[in-house]
Amino acid sequence: MAKLSIIIPFGTSKERPYIKERVINKANEYKSDDLVEYIFVEGFSSLEYPELKNLIESKGHRYFKDETQISNFLQGQCRNLGIIHAKSDVVMSLDVDCMISKKKFRKYFRVNKYKRN
Repeated sequence: MAKLSIIIPFGTSKERPYIKERVINKANEYKSDDLVEYIFVEGFSSLEYPELKNLIESKGHRYFKDETQISNFLQGQCRNLGIIHAKSDVVMSLDVDCMISKKKFRKYFRVNKYKRN
């Protein structure tokens, strides 16, 4: 079981084409493993890309679609859906626009391990 679940909420649209690219970049760059699981949660998208789900899952991440969002993207609702499906005891949300380096994650786990001892 992962020690940390990271939820990445997103919604795509023709007005924000960069969101699709950022989802692709995160799915390709990050790796779900025994330390971290990445959960991509798609909310309302006015322009849907079915291939994103396939890419995300092919990279070993988890994907959920919030089907209740029918006219507006609700980031908090996406986070809540991700929390429901998270497998770890520790959860954080990461905006699709933000990047966290592997070095920062290693530091997080070192500090967290130190605090537990």
